[in-house]
Parts: sequence; structure tokens; C-alpha cells
Amino acid sequence: MSTNTRVNQPSRQPTPSLLARTRCRESGQAVVEFALVMIILIPIVIGTLDLGRGIYAYNVLASAAREGARYGTTLAPSDSTHPNLTAIRQRMLQTAVLDLDANQISATCSPDCYQGSSLTVTVNYTFLPATPLFWQFPLTGRSTMVIEYPRP
Repeated sequence: MSTNTRVNQPSRQPTPSLLARTRCRESGQAVVEFALVMIILIPIVIGTLDLGRGIYAYNVLASAAREGARYGTTLAPSDSTHPNLTAIRQRMLQTAVLDLDANQISATCSPDCYQGSSLTVTVNYTFLPATPLFWQFPLTGRSTMVIEYPRP
């Protein structure tokens, strides 16, 4: 009598394949590699965001200075050598989206404050990054335009 079953032979357990054994050993390696890459990648991303915020702040300052100079060229001056700084400051504080202080805005006329002379408006601002990775640094927006207000 012959049968196809094997009697008295130990059953063979399937052995894990070579690929499965190497995956098991490399699972910790992937976590370490991910951590090393993140140490470099996160500061780069945050620095890029702060750089974008800095460029945005500079553009806002330049635009505010241009708006203040344009507005100041059509105003009557306080006297022959001083522009109407109060009105220019109010206009700039209304248009700027940054937290500006009125003392950060200056305006000068050269040689006087009447038609044909130049009016220069300067805005100073200290940019403070959102992260402590970088230090604060000053930004300046400046614009010069020709005064249109006629002489009295």
C-alpha cells in the first residue's frame, strides 16, 4: 500500500525570505535618515518663509514711501523749507499694513518746498523675523518726487 503522505518527517516551517529579513533590519535606518534630513530641511523652509516676509515688508515700505511722496508733492508746505510732515505721516500710516510708528517717517525738501523742488520721504522699519534663527535688521523705504505745489 502506497500513499502520498509522508510519515514521520518533521514539518518544515517556511523561512523568511532574504528581502523580509533585510526590511526588518532597515526599519530603524529610515527613521534615522528622515530625522537627519529634517534637521536640515526645516530651517531651510522656515528661513525661506522669513525671507519672503522680509521682501514683503520691504515692498510695503517702498510703496508707503512712494505714496507719501506723491501725496506730499500736492500739499501746501508748513513753511518754505519744511513739508507738511503731519499730513504725510497720517496718509502713510493709513496706507501701510506694517506696524509703523510716526517717528519712523521723515520728509525733506531740497532746496525749498515749492514747485520744481524735490521732496524725499524716508520710512525706517526694523524687521523682526518670526523665528529666532535670524536677528532683526533695519529696512528703509525711500522715494523722491518733484513738488507740484506752486509758489505763493
